[in-house]
Amino acid sequence: MDIIDLMIEYRKDGSADQLAGAEICKDNLNVIIVNILSWLKLEYKRSLWLAQGKKTKLKPLELNEDYSWCIDLKKMIQNTKVFSKYFAADGNKVVFAKEIPIEEQNRLREKAYYSFNPQMHT
Repeated sequence: MDIIDLMIEYRKDGSADQLAGAEICKDNLNVIIVNILSWLKLEYKRSLWLAQGKKTKLKPLELNEDYSWCIDLKKMIQNTKVFSKYFAADGNKVVFAKEIPIEEQNRLREKAYYSFNPQMHT
């Protein structure tokens, strides 16, 4: 089970056993997961645009420390094994960990693209 599976499972049933440390509140964890999955989903879309020759590039997830979820995400990357395995905090940006090969990064982006379909509220 990879990080995408764990985050999708959390979105379905709220089980966060492997995801968060005790210091992260459930609301922030939910925001973190939605933001990471949305970022990966957009990155997959950008990779499709690149393949079509459109001018774009892959971008990191930008963090703003005015928001508590951004601070908590940085803590999770530093202190939680499953997040530090896949992600790294580079200043105020989240990127894939250096150890994750580009093929795996692409697979995770694609998996998020097809697995994460949040319900629209009207």
